[in-house]
Amino acid sequence: MKLVFSYLPADDKFVKKVLEADPYAPDSFARTGYQVKDGKLLGAEAGKTYLYISVEDEALGASFKKRLIDAKVESLKEVSGEEKDKAVSAIEGEGDSAASGFGSIFG
Repeated sequence: MKLVFSYLPADDKFVKKVLEADPYAPDSFARTGYQVKDGKLLGAEAGKTYLYISVEDEALGASFKKRLIDAKVESLKEVSGEEKDKAVSAIEGEGDSAASGFGSIFG
C-alpha cells in the first residue's frame, strides 16, 4: 500500500509531530519509514510538500492514514490519481537511482 499526502510547508512542524510520535512503537511511522519531499523536486506542484509512505500491511496503512487525518492539519490532503502516480514514480525512481549508484561503486 502506497500512501501519498501533500501539505503546505507552513504545516511542516505539525506533520512532523505526528510522524515522530512514539518512534519505538511497533506501529510507528519511524519504524516503517517515510519520505518527505518538496513538490518542486518531484516535478509535482511547487509550494507543496509531499509525504510518501509504503507499507505491506493494509491494516497498518489504514492506521497511518487515520492518524494523519485525525491530526487535523489544515492543509494535509491525501493525494490520488495522476498526482499520486507522479509523486510515487519520482520518489521510487530516486531510490532506484541511488541503489544503482552504490552498485557501480561497490560492484
